[in-house]
Amino acid sequence: MSSKAASSSAPKAAAVTGESIFVNTHLFIIELLSDQDRLVAYLRETDPAVIVPIVVFLLTLVFSSSKGRSISFGDRLVGWWLLFNGILIHLFLDGMVGFLKRMPSLYEEYGRLDRRYLERDPFVMVISLCELVVYTPLCLWAYRALHRNDALTHPLIILISAIQWTGTWVFAGAEIFADFPNIPADLNLEFKSHHIIHFWVLFVAANALWTFLPMYLIYRSSAAIAKRLREADKLAKDK
Repeated sequence: MSSKAASSSAPKAAAVTGESIFVNTHLFIIELLSDQDRLVAYLRETDPAVIVPIVVFLLTLVFSSSKGRSISFGDRLVGWWLLFNGILIHLFLDGMVGFLKRMPSLYEEYGRLDRRYLERDPFVMVISLCELVVYTPLCLWAYRALHRNDALTHPLIILISAIQWTGTWVFAGAEIFADFPNIPADLNLEFKSHHIIHFWVLFVAANALWTFLPMYLIYRSSAAIAKRLREADKLAKDK
């Protein structure tokens, strides 16, 4: 009798958990949209530095023209991933906001997500500085190489993906092994509004994305290099 009750209560518990996630997500969105002061603060921050990623983005597009060469849909997706990382993530968010403390309201959001930014943790600052001065140029270089059909395209993608994968796990792993002292972790599965965005989306989901996608890109580029080597070997034998 007790086993039947336990088994019947499991779906109910799952349903309640799913319902709480749904409700709290909607509450968070409503709270964000209704917080006019917060939205106005973002809009009023006319930091001149914001123009830097915009200019870099436009220059990258101009100097990466494929000159009429057709590019596959898969390569286009990889290209946009490189541009998204190089401009938005490494240059603007982690570099200019997280490291250089531009855009005060966004910097405060970084502090809510991870207190290590507010405390200027040396470990995190070194990673952010590397993103600004190393990751960004590599991503933009790889984007240009991809559109120019450069021989360095796949080696660059492998290098960038390996760095991103390692950086992700060093950054996130330090918090996981320290039992989340700086991140609003939802270990009790409460799924409150701030947990959903700051932990489940920006920590769990984001780190999962930067774990599995770089692994796939390493495999994809390694396969492309292997294919070209086999073709070159076959051509040499035919001669």
